[in-house]
Amino acid sequence: MKKVFLWLVVISVITVFSIVGCKGEAEEPAAEEEVEEEAAEEEVTEEAEEEVVDPASFEGEITVWHFNDEFAP
Repeated sequence: MKKVFLWLVVISVITVFSIVGCKGEAEEPAAEEEVEEEAAEEEVTEEAEEEVVDPASFEGEITVWHFNDEFAP
């Protein structure tokens, strides 16, 4: 009897979380977030247009971590 009760509780909890997880959000906050995201994208685009960097001028070192000797020098 205890196993049956336990399974009913588990199935009930899973069902409740599934129903709550599928709940849709309100449209108004999503619309405000989209406007903010668009404004941020415009700022990034404007900044990217101002700074033009020659790719050949990049310098640095790449470190590859591995677990075998395939890439060992």
